[in-house]
Amino acid sequence: MRTFKFQNVWPILAVVVSAILTWQAFPPKSLGLLMLVILVPLFLAVEYAHSARHAFFLTWVWGFVSTLLVCSWVAPTIQKFTGAPAIVGW
Repeated sequence: MRTFKFQNVWPILAVVVSAILTWQAFPPKSLGLLMLVILVPLFLAVEYAHSARHAFFLTWVWGFVSTLLVCSWVAPTIQKFTGAPAIVGW
C-alpha cells in the first residue's frame, strides 16, 4: 500500500486552485488583475512534474476545471431562453 505524501498531492491542488482563480477573473467577479498571478501555480506544478505525461495530465486538469467553471453560465442560459432542460446545455 502506498503511503500518503504531500509531494504527490500538491501539483493537483495547485492546478485546481489556479483553475478556480481563473474562474474568478471573469465576470461577475471581474478580478482581471488576478491574471497576472493566476498561472503561477500551474507553471510551478508543470515545472516539477516528474514526466511529460504527468505535465500533460496537470494541464488537462487545469483546462477541464477552468473551462467547466468559466462556461457554467451556458446551461442556465439555454434553459432560460429555449425552455430546454439544463442538461442540454451541458
